[in-house]
Amino acid sequence: MAGTPAPNSHRKQSGGPAPLPCLSRAFENPPSKRARSVTETTVPDPEDPFGAHAEFTADDLEELDILASQALSQCPVAPRNLSISDHKPHSLRGSPTKQDVQQKTLSDNRMQRSNSQASGHFQASVLSQCLKVLVKLAENASSDFLPRFSCVLPMLPQCLSSELPLPCVLLAVELLSVLVDHDSLAQQLCSNSEGCLLLRLYMYITSRPDKVASETQWLQLEQEVVWLLAKLSVQSPFPPGIGSDCQCNVEAVRVLTVMLHRQWLTVRRAGGPRTRQQKQTVRCLRDTVLLLHSLSQTDKLFTVHCVEVLHQYDQVMPGVSMLIRALPDVTDCEEAALDDLCAAETDLEDSEMDCS
Repeated sequence: MAGTPAPNSHRKQSGGPAPLPCLSRAFENPPSKRARSVTETTVPDPEDPFGAHAEFTADDLEELDILASQALSQCPVAPRNLSISDHKPHSLRGSPTKQDVQQKTLSDNRMQRSNSQASGHFQASVLSQCLKVLVKLAENASSDFLPRFSCVLPMLPQCLSSELPLPCVLLAVELLSVLVDHDSLAQQLCSNSEGCLLLRLYMYITSRPDKVASETQWLQLEQEVVWLLAKLSVQSPFPPGIGSDCQCNVEAVRVLTVMLHRQWLTVRRAGGPRTRQQKQTVRCLRDTVLLLHSLSQTDKLFTVHCVEVLHQYDQVMPGVSMLIRALPDVTDCEEAALDDLCAAETDLEDSEMDCS
C-alpha cells in the first residue's frame, strides 16, 4: 500500500492522473465478510487450484458456467395454446357463450402469469446458487489460477440484466470483485460494446429496476460497487473504461454522483448516534468522494458528463464536504479532494449558464 501523501500532493496536474493512495484504505473495510486481502500471498498448488475444494476441477467450473447460462437463457414456461374445445365450456344450448369465453380467457391468463412467475423464481434461484459457488471458488483460488474463470465472463453481462433481482446482481458484483485481482480479467470489464460489464452495472444502479428490494439491499449493492471501483483504481491509474469511447466512461460520472447523493441522504436522514451500518455508509461515502475526485482528474470531459446530474451534484457536494470535514479522522487528501470537487461545482454552474 502506498503511504499517505503530503497535503495537496494529489491535486490536478498536467502530467497525468493523480495517485490514489487514500483509496487503499477501502481494502481495510470491505462491504462483506469475505477474505479479500490484496497483500495476502498464497503458494499455488498445481493439484488443487481451488484451495480447499480438492475435488473441484476446471471441468466442474465450466459445468457451473453452463448451468448458470441455462438458467439465464430459459424462458418462462410457454403457455399452452388451449382452444375452447379443450375444456368445452358450454351453455345449456350446447355452444359456448360469450361469458364462458371471457371466463376461460381470464383463467388462462392467470395460469400463464403464475407459471411465468414460478419459472422466473426458479431460474433466479438456480442462478443464485451457481453464483454463490463461483464466488466461493474464486475466493479460495490462488491468483495464478483466476484466469481459469475467464470462461465465466461471457455469462456475466446477463447476470447484470435489469430483469434479474438484486440478490443475483449483488452476487455477480461480488464475483467480479474477486476476479479483478488478476489484471487480464480486470481489463475485460469494459468491452466497448452494449455488453460492457461496467456499463450494465452502472445502468442497473442508476435505474434501480428491482422494485421489491429494500433500501438496505440497494445500499449494500452500491457499497459493493464502490469497493470494486476502488479496487480497480488502486490497481491501475487508468482503470477499465476510463478515457475510452465506451458509454461506461460517460455513465461512470453519473453513477458515482447518484450513489454519493443517495449515501449522503441516508446519513443525513438517520441522525443521532450512528449504528454500525450507518458508519459503513459513511465509510462508503468517503471512498465514493475519492473515486469521483479521481475521475475528475482523469476524465477530460468531466464537466460535460456531470451536466446530466448537475442538480444532485450541486445539492450533495456542500453537505458531503461539511460531513467529511467534521470527522475526527479526516485526511489531508480528502480535504484536498473536496476542495477540487467544490471548485468543479462552480465550473459546472458557469458551464450551465454559458449553455443557457
